[in-house]
Amino acid sequence: MIEHILKGGIHPNGHKISDISSIKDFQVIEGDEFFIPFVQHIGSPASAVVKIGDEVERGQLLAECGAGLSSRIHSPVNGQVIDISQVYHPAIGQVSGCTIKAINNDTSNFKKLDGGSDLSDLARRAGIVGLGGAGFPAYIKLNPNKPIDTVIINGAECEPYLMCDHALMHAKYESILAGAQMIKEHVKAGACIIAVENNKKDCIKLFKENSKKYNIDVVSLPTKYPQGGEKQLIYSILGRTVPSGRLPADIGVLLHNVATVYALYEAAVFSKPLFERVVTISGEVENAANYKMPLGVPVERFLERTGNKYKKGHKVIFGGPMTGGSVASLDIPVIKTTGGVLLLKNQKRHNILPCIRCGKCSEVCVMGLVPRELEQNFLHNMVEQNVDDKIMSCIECGCCSYICPSVRLLAETIKAGKKKAAVFLANKKGNK
Repeated sequence: MIEHILKGGIHPNGHKISDISSIKDFQVIEGDEFFIPFVQHIGSPASAVVKIGDEVERGQLLAECGAGLSSRIHSPVNGQVIDISQVYHPAIGQVSGCTIKAINNDTSNFKKLDGGSDLSDLARRAGIVGLGGAGFPAYIKLNPNKPIDTVIINGAECEPYLMCDHALMHAKYESILAGAQMIKEHVKAGACIIAVENNKKDCIKLFKENSKKYNIDVVSLPTKYPQGGEKQLIYSILGRTVPSGRLPADIGVLLHNVATVYALYEAAVFSKPLFERVVTISGEVENAANYKMPLGVPVERFLERTGNKYKKGHKVIFGGPMTGGSVASLDIPVIKTTGGVLLLKNQKRHNILPCIRCGKCSEVCVMGLVPRELEQNFLHNMVEQNVDDKIMSCIECGCCSYICPSVRLLAETIKAGKKKAAVFLANKKGNK
């Protein structure tokens, strides 16, 4: 029973059109090239432990954690390392990485992890990161510096088009429940809750029918965007507010996406590293579906091999249409944080009109901000005012741009304003 209704938010057309009755396997063909960025996570790049010419096994370690916050990278295929240099990344241009040419298409085996003292160590060894899109290394979350009383498993999947989590929950509900129980026991939490939006009634039913033996609660959430946001989900379920600049652990909560939980389960039970994930292909395509994808597949091959093709006048979006980004090249690969690849028509750009002060952007802002004021502060270079107006609290959900009748680029402008504010705050801290 949800007692704390999400404040703000919107109800965009869900466009949930991909089939969730089965997760299809992506076909690897000998000679396929895989582009593997050594940055598929929040933090510093991983460092190569292989060299050009090396033959590698599926699941073999390619790059070790870099300094500080980082994550391991493993091979998605049996193949040969043919280059170590720069490869494309969906969000940050070219980064360090390697190219692997597939030697065979055997997907029946993989190189297993060696060791692992506990769930956190397994997550580090397996290179598991937040698969909901954030990419935060999971082993850090599993080592909270505060007591955790509640674990929340995020199965909301509120972005339009995306159905990778839906398909995974439908197919692997028992494994997700077992993985959730592992997390709960690891952090010694008193409660664990799986939260799913009520447009996925099949998953809610499956979870509820099987959750009692794991001592896990299942909550049905109202369908609303961005219900799956970390802070929004915690408020909806527990009525707790994560203070600005703080983490869920500071209020006794640990939150993981269902796909991350499944990856942790596979690492614990099968000693499996993270080298593949479920990805939705959808939008203006011939065959919308959900695929178990080896990481590193360039988007052009992904489209073609799934019976789809790029169309002139369309754009390719990695992630969902609200928070994802369009990519400039069809050579850009699927990475750990890629939940979806969408092919959408380029929308005709409407003329941007003056703000009419209707207040709709404030009504939908789930963080209680006034987007039009943040936009004007940025346009007038009032960086300190934006800091005072809590611009850094913006979660970049895009609701303000979606609802604006003047078609103002509020979300894009505020995102740019956050970058300026971050530099301002860093300089201010350095001058103390």
